[in-house]
Amino acid sequence: SAIFALLGLVLQKLLKMNRAWDSLGDAFHGWVIDGLGDTKHIWRIIVVEEKAKVEKEEKDF
Repeated sequence: SAIFALLGLVLQKLLKMNRAWDSLGDAFHGWVIDGLGDTKHIWRIIVVEEKAKVEKEEKDF
């Protein structure tokens, strides 16, 4: 029964570790997705500004 108790402890530790890794993975995944979203947003702003500049120059010309 001592072996089973030990196995139980090991399993508990593994589960806790697994949970920690899962939340780390989720946090990392969320961060990556957010970063990608921000980058896309920034690029969109740049593109819109560039388009506006070009259109203004064409009008001035």
